[in-house]
Amino acid sequence: MHLEYERFVLLGHSDGGFVAQAYALAHPELLRGLILYDTSPTTGIEWQKDVASNLEWFQKEPWFREATEALAQETRATTDAEITAIFKREMPLYFAEWTRRAKEFEPHRASVRLTLAPSKTASDSTAPDQVGVAPVFEVRDRLRSISTPTLVIVGKRDFVTSEKFGRMLQKGIPGSRLLLLEHSGHMGHLEEPAAFSSGIHDFLNALPR
Repeated sequence: MHLEYERFVLLGHSDGGFVAQAYALAHPELLRGLILYDTSPTTGIEWQKDVASNLEWFQKEPWFREATEALAQETRATTDAEITAIFKREMPLYFAEWTRRAKEFEPHRASVRLTLAPSKTASDSTAPDQVGVAPVFEVRDRLRSISTPTLVIVGKRDFVTSEKFGRMLQKGIPGSRLLLLEHSGHMGHLEEPAAFSSGIHDFLNALPR
């Protein structure tokens, strides 16, 4: 499909952020702007240890055991139905305040659908699939080459791509902005939709015409 846009703004969330970084490095002439949302420039050992450490934020939550058990079962899924069921069990980990706001977020859990295909077919090092077991994505030494105006968005309580790695992106990409969502995990567009949309709106308005 061809959208007939000569240049566009690319947003990548989580794993999509790896794709967006790779695209910005390969095709900067096609981008007006880049939004890297809850992602990281690396999935190496430092990142893997950070994920494991951040899980401790939630160890006193009533759903913690079930969620972490589900997280460990991701690689065993063989169908879309299985990976969807697993993610629904681990989903509270991706929110800063699931217990307090569970009634608000439950409809999203009920409607979520995952597909296994992208993670099972990716074979290169630019598309990690499962936490801690995928090929390593690593562009930290190339961030300074990204010339596209960039907004980095990260949730303060994002266990999987934490503030540490959001700030790493912002410091590494010349002239980039950081939007820290103080009351969000990995799903700031659901947790703080007003701050999320306002930050993107301001960024877009500031882009050169």
